[in-house]
Amino acid sequence: MRYTVALVVCLMASPAHADIAGLAVVGDDATLRVGQTVIHLQGIKLPDPGQRCRDTQGQIFACGKQAVSWMQVHLGGQQILCLGQKTGRDGRLRATCFKAALNLNGAMVSAGWATAHGRASDRYDGLQRAAEAARRGLHRGTLINP
Repeated sequence: MRYTVALVVCLMASPAHADIAGLAVVGDDATLRVGQTVIHLQGIKLPDPGQRCRDTQGQIFACGKQAVSWMQVHLGGQQILCLGQKTGRDGRLRATCFKAALNLNGAMVSAGWATAHGRASDRYDGLQRAAEAARRGLHRGTLINP
């Protein structure tokens, strides 16, 4: 009896799980949606779509737009499964998303178009170091402060 009560209390205290599956839609502002649900990719940070970067030769490139483009090509119109929890006042689903067995959050970090960020970022730190070493995506140069 004591264990049942503890389990009920734990379940009541934990954030509500809100998994979702369906066709991914990527907006020009790097928003990811499945149906009406806006999804925040947990453990990673995407650049602002207007972010600019400077490569090692000093050339400026639209790294924010390129990150959005990568998302549109690899996620847009694809069947995805997002596993996560609704948190925060914005009602966004904070989730890890998959296309088949591919972890899309990790794929974005590995491709260099997102960085490991936040409480769940430790699972992506190694992928970020590899993207930095290979100078992929954002890591081809430096971010330009707005």
